[in-house]
Amino acid sequence: STAYRFYVLTDDGEKVELIMDRNLVNHVVWAPSDNGDGPTDTLEQLQQATENWTNIPLRNYRVTDDNVDKVYDDIHIKTRATIPSYTKLVGIDPVLPNWLYNNLENGYWLSSASKSMSFYAWIVQADGTIDTADVSSEDYGIRPVITIYK
Repeated sequence: STAYRFYVLTDDGEKVELIMDRNLVNHVVWAPSDNGDGPTDTLEQLQQATENWTNIPLRNYRVTDDNVDKVYDDIHIKTRATIPSYTKLVGIDPVLPNWLYNNLENGYWLSSASKSMSFYAWIVQADGTIDTADVSSEDYGIRPVITIYK
């Protein structure tokens, strides 16, 4: 069995959200063409990569677009992990702590779509900056977030 390291993203007293210290999968697209349907390919790849995590329960995750005027409708998915959002990471600190970008080849996808460019979504780059990238780029990976109830 493989051991993974996670860091605390949030702790609301009832549950803890944890983010892996590295990408679980690299070289995946966010979506095949534009951002109108959300991170469909990323979520599918994450679901496949975590299906054997039997010690992490399946949960009903809701993946949402952070934009006030949503680019895509909420995605409801039963899986063992999800992907982080722009709002969640920037809420920790606008200058990301290095544990959010250590062990990166290029970067990882966030659940958030670009409002101004329909072919772009938000990413965390290997230097810790948050930027946008073409949703069909295979340069980025998936850094899973799990939820554990206390």
